[in-house]
Amino acid sequence: MNAAAFLTAATLLRIVLWFQFKPEAPSLGQAVEGFLIGFHLDLWVALAVSLPWLLWFGLAPARWLAGRWHRLGVTVVFGLGWAVMIFLFFVEYFFFEEFKSRFNTVAVDYLLYPKEVGTNIWESYPVVLIVLLSLAGGLVLARVVWHGVGRLATAMAAPPALH
Repeated sequence: MNAAAFLTAATLLRIVLWFQFKPEAPSLGQAVEGFLIGFHLDLWVALAVSLPWLLWFGLAPARWLAGRWHRLGVTVVFGLGWAVMIFLFFVEYFFFEEFKSRFNTVAVDYLLYPKEVGTNIWESYPVVLIVLLSLAGGLVLARVVWHGVGRLATAMAAPPALH
């Protein structure tokens, strides 16, 4: 998962939440501080989801990286990862709409009662549409990655030109 893309998407979500739910008017300084704290936390998440990719691409042998199976595997994992992330952005929007807060301990408490919560969510929100939109977004991003991984494999397979 691309850290810059994640940071962009998370920041856009924060901006959408800000304008959609118009919190009580804090000072400009408090608003900026809130956005910077959120960006700082998102930076850690971006690092956490990027680290396995960095390790894989840094440690995998070049012949693996050039393989079609590798390109397909990276594309599928990347697309599914983004589909999950897009889904979580939707969920976070609806969570904010309900609780006027980003994910917190209430979200964790919900995991303790999956049947009751699942039924409530299924009845209250367009779950199928959200899942389909998330999968579509993941597929679009996977297609972008398919071409990017091909270029990366080509670049890694060719020895660097010395001038």
